[in-house]
Amino acid sequence: MASTFRDYPYMLHLDCHLPDWLEDGLINFNAKAWAENFQTAGFNLVCVFAKCHFGNSFYNTEIGHKHAGLPQDFLRETAAECRNRNIRTLAYYSLCCDKRAWDANPCWRWRDAEGNEGWE
Repeated sequence: MASTFRDYPYMLHLDCHLPDWLEDGLINFNAKAWAENFQTAGFNLVCVFAKCHFGNSFYNTEIGHKHAGLPQDFLRETAAECRNRNIRTLAYYSLCCDKRAWDANPCWRWRDAEGNEGWE
């Protein structure tokens, strides 16, 4: 039987929009320690970042841009450690905002009725 959100009353959404210039933000990341903390706190579902509003991926990719300060595969390692503790995971992938795409593709930018560009 398929599960629903009602089956997971103790959810956590890790809000992790990190620009590349924050290179030390994830350098000491430890998936096992994170998952242990999630388990201790009683979470049974965790939403883990795959790609943020800055256009940075948090997993190994050949077509996206992996966060410059991330030596490991944040998404895969976190999901694996959570799975070891029976904590379900969701992947957050930003589709609406992408600063990297904004900078690289001026023709993709939205404009208001007066022609002014907006970032968010």
